[in-house]
Amino acid sequence: MSYSEEQLNELYRLRNEYESRFRDIQEKVLTLSVKMTGGLREHAVYGICRRISNLSHCLTFFFDSLCPGKSVLSDNALAIGNIHLHAFLVNCSGISDNIAWFLAYHHKLDETEDLDKFKFNIGLFGKKKFTEYITPAVPKKVAEFDDWHQHIKSFRDPTAHRVPPYLIPYVVLYRAR
Repeated sequence: MSYSEEQLNELYRLRNEYESRFRDIQEKVLTLSVKMTGGLREHAVYGICRRISNLSHCLTFFFDSLCPGKSVLSDNALAIGNIHLHAFLVNCSGISDNIAWFLAYHHKLDETEDLDKFKFNIGLFGKKKFTEYITPAVPKKVAEFDDWHQHIKSFRDPTAHRVPPYLIPYVVLYRAR
């Protein structure tokens, strides 16, 4: 796919912005996690922070090894790119579950509910029963990301259950005369 100079500049600007955000979030969560225990710490460190790290590594690979300005990729780069694309989509989707479980432990649902029975009610999107237990501002903020969630879910479900995503090996541009 051919990008204009303006599009490439915007892609690289966004890359830098997201990498900076990833670092800031990880630093804040890891600093706060020192005072956490149990499921709260587990989902903060091994869920949220680990997924952010995976997303950051995927982003680095996409830009450094696949280079958005490149028109043809080697078979090896495509294969590794497909693995990174799969990881990126699964982690994009999964991080919202880790955030929901983090909130569940933060609001001490494990003290009022049997989490083995309640686990299918825990989630940021479409889990009305869960919203009864968390701060009212959270569902309002989450609602701003409904379109994003539906978009990611439309890739995540086939990725996890049916056909994995793939990078197109090359593009042939046709120009009418």
